[in-house]
Amino acid sequence: MNFIACDLGGTKVLLGLYKSLEDGKPILIKKEKYISQDWNSFDSILENFLNDNCDGNQFPKKACFAIAGTIINNSSNLT
Repeated sequence: MNFIACDLGGTKVLLGLYKSLEDGKPILIKKEKYISQDWNSFDSILENFLNDNCDGNQFPKKACFAIAGTIINNSSNLT
C-alpha cells in the first residue's frame, strides 16, 4: 500500500509518495518541494502532486501530515 508523508509549513511544503513493504521499511517513490507563496492553497498543491506523480497503481491509501502551527478543534493556522 502506498502513502503520502507531508511536511506542511509556512514557507514550503514537502511531499513524499512512499510504498509500504511488509518488513515495515518504506520505499520512496517520488518527492517534491513546493514554495507555499506560489500556490493559492494546500489543496491545490496536493492535487498537483497527486496528478503529476500517481497513476492507478501508485495512488496512496493513507497520509500523514506534519503541520507547523497550533491545532485547535482539528483545524490549524499555519505559522
